[in-house]
Amino acid sequence: MKSAISVATKRASIPLGDQFGLSLYNKGQTSALVGGTHVWPDPTPEEIAAREAAQAGGQSPEEPEDIQANVPQQVSLGYDEGDRPLDGGEASAAEPSLLSRIIVAISGATSLDQMTAIGNQIDAEIAAGRISKTDEQAIGAVFMPKREILLAARDIAHRAKQAAQANEPLEAGV
Repeated sequence: MKSAISVATKRASIPLGDQFGLSLYNKGQTSALVGGTHVWPDPTPEEIAAREAAQAGGQSPEEPEDIQANVPQQVSLGYDEGDRPLDGGEASAAEPSLLSRIIVAISGATSLDQMTAIGNQIDAEIAAGRISKTDEQAIGAVFMPKREILLAARDIAHRAKQAAQANEPLEAGV
């Protein structure tokens, strides 16, 4: 979710120009991100004549200069989306990361008992140092809303049961 919000903010900021919009794609660098275009301007008649003369003389035409030759090196301010696995470990195509397994478990939980078990697992992983503070916050952003949904569902079911029990004696006496 954090990545989606970040990307959406970047895209919405593009019309603000280099300083506020496009610089977000350049890791915070305030110099112009777009320094040129891939569309070359139409050659002048002199350039066409020079190129034709070079080809007629057996010379290869001059290659255009690299359009990124004068672009300054990008400054890294940390990780961007997709730069690292979410749990801070090495990425593995065969096995999902610890963080992704925990988030999938949270998303699939259907009871508060399951959420308690997942919470205990998270606490153990944090104690073992396998979950960073950043990843802990990401887990919390998924865990707490899911827990609130399950608590609300439990409360609704409890109130419905109480309402049904309150109506039973009245209906039995009728």
